[in-house]
Amino acid sequence: MQPAVPTPANTPPLPAALLATRALACRRGRRVLFTGLALQLAPGSVTWLRGTNGSGKTSLLRILAGLSQASDGQVLWRGDPLGPASIAALAHRSPTATPVAPPPHLPTRQKSARQ
Repeated sequence: MQPAVPTPANTPPLPAALLATRALACRRGRRVLFTGLALQLAPGSVTWLRGTNGSGKTSLLRILAGLSQASDGQVLWRGDPLGPASIAALAHRSPTATPVAPPPHLPTRQKSARQ
């Protein structure tokens, strides 16, 4: 028995992208690293980013993390455009609806051996 080959009829729908880019471009000095980049990262997906040295892999990750600005295009979070302040706010937001606290049987502060 051979595994089913995905076809439009039996391919499951992709989950909505959490992080996406629209027409993203990056320039370093006079050098254009990439232009027109469209990327969609869905929850639970794995993305392999590869390229030659100097092709813009780290620059792309820095843009997605909000550490650098794109020369053109947009970074989107759940379909909404993100700016540097929005990305910083996402980084500090709790992923859970309720605050996470240590279990009650663990001390919240341990004394060092020198005290």
